[in-house]
Amino acid sequence: GVAKTCNDTEVLKNMDFECGLDSNWSLYRQPNNNNKAVLEDATCSGSLTGISAAKITVLQSGAIASAILKNEEISNDGSFNNKRYAFSVYGKGSSASLTFKMRVKYILNGSNQFTVSQVKTLQTSYPQTPYTFSFDVPDGTSAIQFQLLCGQDIGTYYFDNFSVTGETLSLKKRSQNISIYPNPVSNK
Repeated sequence: GVAKTCNDTEVLKNMDFECGLDSNWSLYRQPNNNNKAVLEDATCSGSLTGISAAKITVLQSGAIASAILKNEEISNDGSFNNKRYAFSVYGKGSSASLTFKMRVKYILNGSNQFTVSQVKTLQTSYPQTPYTFSFDVPDGTSAIQFQLLCGQDIGTYYFDNFSVTGETLSLKKRSQNISIYPNPVSNK
């Protein structure tokens, strides 16, 4: 057989699912409720390109984070430092009202932190332009994991052709969060 080359980046693995649905991706169901949702391969008919895509059938409504499509958690070897990552994905739904959010879990000083997008609404066909979300990696981040939250609405969700671009943040962009106070002046 021909070994498949996975479509990987430093922060997102198997982005088009062509290396198999079980490679680098998993579906979290909370609280370990296997009746909540099912992850399967959408095959050709459900994919945007290629022969595979993620198909998530949500069987019970609930909190949006009660079903989460998760990519692999990737340790920071230093290459994530001072980076802004722009994640994108193509998605569609079995009805035109299914909602999802994009989220990054990152580990900062040993604890899980999350940055989440606004609610995004799927249409019944793949869009011309992908859904996007950008994330600035905080200093001291030891690992990050890209996630899609899709547990709110009953229906079938399709996701394919993830991508991510990284840019190094200039000091100017990074320092916007820092307040500079004048040095106290001693009264003589």
